[in-house]
Amino acid sequence: QEFVFDGRNPITSTEVGTCTKPPICKDTEALLEIQYWGGNFDYNQHSFRVEDKNGNTVLHGEPEGRYSLHQTDACLPKDDACYTFLIGGDYQWDPEIPPPTYSVFFDGELVRRSNSWLLDSVRFGGNCKPLCNQEDESLIEFFMYDRDRLRGDSRYYEVEYEYEWDLNDSSATVSSGVVPQGADNPPLAHKIMCVPKGSCSSFSISAPNVIVNVTTNEALFLYPVYSLAMDNVTYRKVQ
Repeated sequence: QEFVFDGRNPITSTEVGTCTKPPICKDTEALLEIQYWGGNFDYNQHSFRVEDKNGNTVLHGEPEGRYSLHQTDACLPKDDACYTFLIGGDYQWDPEIPPPTYSVFFDGELVRRSNSWLLDSVRFGGNCKPLCNQEDESLIEFFMYDRDRLRGDSRYYEVEYEYEWDLNDSSATVSSGVVPQGADNPPLAHKIMCVPKGSCSSFSISAPNVIVNVTTNEALFLYPVYSLAMDNVTYRKVQ
């Protein structure tokens, strides 16, 4: 089987022996296939998940490894369905160097293929409706990936902490919340907000002061990756 990612370097995967085959889906289901190619880097890490229309996680993974191919398959209901694929990582690599790449297929159709991304999302399924009122609202998309736990320090898994964010216009807060991290929380966070078209909004995010040693006042070093976009135009990308 051949997987073409960047159009220049197709990857050929040959299964030998007794191998696990893709699941056979029911008539009311469609096969979701997620292919991930590690590229030329073995020290970066990415996380992906698939959510249903209610925001529940139905599939997730954290593939890693240099020049390694990962494929994840699942049968999902296809009637009255809308799913969101989310993926994020610690760095966006130059496409001229073989970068990490992903492909998403649903019901035999290619949904998205990309080798140039830091944080990305795509909706698919036969019943996806606009998230905002397209006539008079703009869609703001906030992504965050907590790469601090990649440092190999077990303390990032032992404590739980929260990033606080706030979206406001000239007069009041439009939306606000927290992003829980550490412990058992997933490193990839995603939030959609709707604001009136033509409005001027301000987004702020703050990192917590996480003390891990009261005696020495030692705190964890937090350096998340995040992006902010409105109507598919990126206004801020930090990595």
